[in-house]
Amino acid sequence: MSRRLLWAVLVLTLGGVLAAWMVTTMRSGPRSGASDGVALDSFGAVPDFALTDQLGQPATRADLAGQPWVADFIFTRCGGPCPRMSERMARIAGGLSPDSKVRFVSFT
Repeated sequence: MSRRLLWAVLVLTLGGVLAAWMVTTMRSGPRSGASDGVALDSFGAVPDFALTDQLGQPATRADLAGQPWVADFIFTRCGGPCPRMSERMARIAGGLSPDSKVRFVSFT
């Protein structure tokens, strides 16, 4: 089997698995969240980090401690899913009340 054919089979197989997973996920309906009194999944503690924010100031995990925050990881020049992720984060933030304490963080 040629290398090119092997890559094509691999890509098509992975695409099929991804499509099946997406269909299964969409059919199962929305996941329960904190709004209905059900605890959200926990994936462990966020490790300490020290980064630089958009204003050139230090930003650490301690800056977010004690308050709810939602994060995503994007690449600013990404032409793929990143713009949709940023749009979704903005839509979620816009749906919260003005006095909400939730912070939104994008790592890039």
